[in-house]
Amino acid sequence: MEGFHFTAPGGFVTRDKQVFAELVLPPGMYFIFGKANIAVSSNVGDMPRITRAYEARLEMGSIDDSLIGGLLYNSDDPGSRYESIALNIAGEIRIETNVKLMFSRGLDTRDLIVSEPRLSVIAVTSLQISTEIPVEQKNERFFPNMPVLGLSRRTLLSIVSHDSTTETK
Repeated sequence: MEGFHFTAPGGFVTRDKQVFAELVLPPGMYFIFGKANIAVSSNVGDMPRITRAYEARLEMGSIDDSLIGGLLYNSDDPGSRYESIALNIAGEIRIETNVKLMFSRGLDTRDLIVSEPRLSVIAVTSLQISTEIPVEQKNERFFPNMPVLGLSRRTLLSIVSHDSTTETK
C-alpha cells in the first residue's frame, strides 16, 4: 500500500471550479481524502447578515464527491464565518488522471477564502465498494449504560495492501 499527502497554499475563491489542490496519479485504484478550511475573510460594519454559499468538490476523472455549504457574513457568532470540509472518493483509473480539490462560489462573490487545502491518497491493489445496507450490530462493551437498541456500523470500503514500487508524480 502506498500513500501520498499534499498540502497546497490557499487563497480567495475567485471563480467557479477553482482548483486549490491537485495531484497527477498513474493508472490504479485509489482511496482519496480532500480537506480544507473555508471562511468569510472580513466582517463589514453595517451590512446585513448574508449567507455566502459555496460548493466544494473532489474529483478524479468521472468519480467525484461534493458538498454545498454556506457561511454567514457579518454575524455576531465568529463560528458561523468559517468551517472545515472533508470529502472522499474511491475508484479505479485506467489512464493518468488529475485529482482535484475545487471550490465554487455562490451568487454573492465577496470574501470567501480557502486555507490549508489537502489531498491524501492511498493506492491499493483491491478495492470493493459496497452500497448494501449494513447489518445492525450490538456493541454493549463500548456503551454499557445505554439501553440495548443496537448500533449500526457501515463498512463501505475494503482495502487490501500491496508491496509496490510505483511512484506518483
